[in-house]
Amino acid sequence: MPPTLGSRATHLISAMGGVGGRALAAGDVLPLGEPTDVYGSVSMPQAAIVPLPDRHARVRVLPGPQTEYFSTDALDVLQSATYVIAPNSDRMGFRLEGPPLAHSRGADIISDATPLGVLQVPASGQPILLMADRQTAGGYPKIATVISADIPVAGQLGPGDTIAFVVCTMRDAIAALIAQERALMAVEARHA
Repeated sequence: MPPTLGSRATHLISAMGGVGGRALAAGDVLPLGEPTDVYGSVSMPQAAIVPLPDRHARVRVLPGPQTEYFSTDALDVLQSATYVIAPNSDRMGFRLEGPPLAHSRGADIISDATPLGVLQVPASGQPILLMADRQTAGGYPKIATVISADIPVAGQLGPGDTIAFVVCTMRDAIAALIAQERALMAVEARHA
């Protein structure tokens, strides 16, 4: 399979790359290419390692931006359960199966921005974790947003994996991001 725009990845929405722009199917054979050793043997600091044990992730979220559209116990429900990534999930969004989050003011809002990692909740009450290929705007209220430092953890999930959410403070989110950046800078400094 020849590279498309310098990549062998598949973008399903545009039907580009990979094996004819389609999802992989049983019997597909993928070339691995030549091995590369960009950094040699890298010893990563613990803070730069993003573990995902047993196909489960626990990620931190900040409430909002539309928590007023949900019942007063909706954030507690979100934190008290484990959600399963549904089979119809993709790079646009992870459809989550678990306890529904109750709306208090309806499930529609005037469309607004949809940042990476936001938990959008349609009328079904089943949250959708918006990921890298998300739409730019959406009309469902958003109960919480995964903190930037935990997006790489969520990004490793696939259908059938589970995810749990923990509400944190802005201070916690900033501290986690600083720790992650310092760990990555330490790796870069060792290989400069």
